[in-house]
Amino acid sequence: MKIGRFAAPLLGAVRGVDARWHRIRSPHVRQVVFDARNAMDYGMMAPVHRRLLADSRVRTWVMSSEHPDRAGTSSATRHEPRR
Repeated sequence: MKIGRFAAPLLGAVRGVDARWHRIRSPHVRQVVFDARNAMDYGMMAPVHRRLLADSRVRTWVMSSEHPDRAGTSSATRHEPRR
């Protein structure tokens, strides 16, 4: 018996509840997470990230699943959102 078979529906349900909660709490704002594991990854995402920063309806987050200890040190995280 595989645990993923039971965990997948539960995970989907939790994600659905989380999405609905955020849409009720902040209906005019969407959040986008960029997972830039290295500089090349961010280089590919940078044009989209910059474009989204100009949109007040979108809040962006840049993270690195490979180096979470470096949070806030990348030049990508230094952009201030325009409001």
